[in-house]
Amino acid sequence: MNKTERAELKSVVRQQFRVLRDEVEHRATEVTAEAEHAVADRYAEEDHAWETATFQAHQLVLEANRQVNDLFRALPNRVHEEQMLVNWRLPARQQEKRHELRRLAKVDIDKKVADATLRLKRQEADLLRDLSVGALESEDARRFLGGIPAAAELVPLARLAELEAGLDVSSVEP
Repeated sequence: MNKTERAELKSVVRQQFRVLRDEVEHRATEVTAEAEHAVADRYAEEDHAWETATFQAHQLVLEANRQVNDLFRALPNRVHEEQMLVNWRLPARQQEKRHELRRLAKVDIDKKVADATLRLKRQEADLLRDLSVGALESEDARRFLGGIPAAAELVPLARLAELEAGLDVSSVEP
């Protein structure tokens, strides 16, 4: 493979991986929308029952307000008029369930996007490295490239275990 071909391939690899990262973000948007629809579907029957009850309660309040106003209108000197005001909202417990479902879905989607993005970055870097390594002619250049540490070397798993063991868990608040 000659230098021109390598340069062209590097350009193609970069463009392909830009598109792949955009596709990952687009898919994240789709999955987020699917999760929102799933939450809505999960509570659709309950929402309908709540809307029906709210409508019926509102009608009862309107009737009660009419009766209360009639009572006050019948008073001598019509001192003042009052109205009953009643508001309804979704019980806090149900709101918390929905919020927790949405939060869990977002955390899961964010993790999957981060994993996919990291995987793409690794693959892109590997492909570009392979193209570059093939172009290196001198032993000094190859040795220099070989001196770049891997992430596993920078943060080895055993060191992570040491850090966790040294962590004072009793000082961390829940």
